[in-house]
Amino acid sequence: MNSPRNNISLQINLSASDLPICRQLLERQIGFWYDEVDEILLSVESQKSHGKFAVDFDANQAALTAFISTLAAAYPKLRYHYIDYSPARARVLSELFFAGVEIPHKDYRGGPFYCYFDGLAECRNRYIMHLDSDMILGGIPNTWLQDAVDLLRSDASYLFINPLAGPPRPDFGLRQEFHQRLGNYQFVFRKMSTRVFLTDRERLTAHPIRLRKINKTLRNWKWFFR
Repeated sequence: MNSPRNNISLQINLSASDLPICRQLLERQIGFWYDEVDEILLSVESQKSHGKFAVDFDANQAALTAFISTLAAAYPKLRYHYIDYSPARARVLSELFFAGVEIPHKDYRGGPFYCYFDGLAECRNRYIMHLDSDMILGGIPNTWLQDAVDLLRSDASYLFINPLAGPPRPDFGLRQEFHQRLGNYQFVFRKMSTRVFLTDRERLTAHPIRLRKINKTLRNWKWFFR
């Protein structure tokens, strides 16, 4: 990698319901790319959901705040904010990401949705590496983030760059279905996961997101009624 260094934010979404796993993984996530990023932003859920996404939410609030404060004191690049569901903020995010369409607070399962966009908008840098709080990172970071930004900038059709979900098989294949193979360790997908991705916020906001209803499958109905 010989190109100029890009300023990158590491943005992590977390909720009080995730406190046990945050205690196990969050500091590892922060330390993994700490020297490679310019800021680390923790986006803390402020609105209780339902179902499994609400487990111990109220009971863990104070402990999560104390834990985050301890991390902020130990890592100067780290700051945090609480997800802002106010009407004024919702209008800003709607215009920024959805061409003015109202953003639902949660997905059909009660899972996170609005909070992802509030976190992305709060970052100070154009390039953002997003993680959910339960993502396990392995290996050595090296220059992955900078190389990923260079790859993102190499083709205007790329919107997200993801690290591999696991080591390729001996034949360099992946368990996941992919659209195109660019090399032994590079694959093109038509879909993305909200759990981990690197994106260019300027490119993302230049392509307004369109909301659609889920398919009425048995699996989705089961999730809904849970």
